[in-house]
Amino acid sequence: MSLTGRETQNWLAGEQPAGAAYLAGERVIVRNSEPARTGTVLLLTELEPEPRYLIEIGRGHYVQARQSDLMRSA
Repeated sequence: MSLTGRETQNWLAGEQPAGAAYLAGERVIVRNSEPARTGTVLLLTELEPEPRYLIEIGRGHYVQARQSDLMRSA
């Protein structure tokens, strides 16, 4: 399920919809890439069937990742 504009704005303001574990600006490790990469959460793009996020992994380099493929960076 895609998010509405209002849901996206609420998420960007720090409100987490049910099921979403990460907020904008959080540093995460994308575990499904070889090698695992560290990046910054930019956007929550979907909620169903599993939350998906747009991650910036380097200047001008982006990936979409499922929540289960992410973990918080230390």
